[in-house]
Amino acid sequence: MDLSAFYGAFSPACFALLGLWLVAVQVRLPVWEKDPERRRRSYGVALYFALPGLMSMFALIDVQTPVFWRVSFGIVAVSGVVIMALVRGFPVAPRNDDTGRRALPGVDRLGLCEASPCRNAYLDTSTNRSRRYCSDRCATRANVAAYRARKRLEADRSDRTGLAADSAQRASANGER
Repeated sequence: MDLSAFYGAFSPACFALLGLWLVAVQVRLPVWEKDPERRRRSYGVALYFALPGLMSMFALIDVQTPVFWRVSFGIVAVSGVVIMALVRGFPVAPRNDDTGRRALPGVDRLGLCEASPCRNAYLDTSTNRSRRYCSDRCATRANVAAYRARKRLEADRSDRTGLAADSAQRASANGER
């Protein structure tokens, strides 16, 4: 399988993103120079762009010899680990969660869709952390199913009491039972 087209496009994209990031850092440099936490994060983000770009570039040197690019991937990965250790970890500092374990910020914002057939994960970006579904489609499906279940329950109640569906609805709207 020839991956040279992929690596030929991926490497320049990584380096273009690295260039854009460095421009952003230069714009914020007076503020970020004074803050060691932001400086550390900027190094980490730059590495996230530079290392995949380097790996892709090494893969293009000798596409026919997989040993070459596999070894170069290993070297770049180990150097990335060493550099990340030198800049003290991730671009976003880990924190302790409720159980005392180390967790990255935002992990508590991950959730599983509550729609019955769906089990997709989602990232809750709402301000009050109220998201329950992965998409509008799942939310609509769940709301329609709940509406139909309420209507079936009302119909069952009206059948048992002998009231017509219209009078049962009026009675429930008026608060009567």
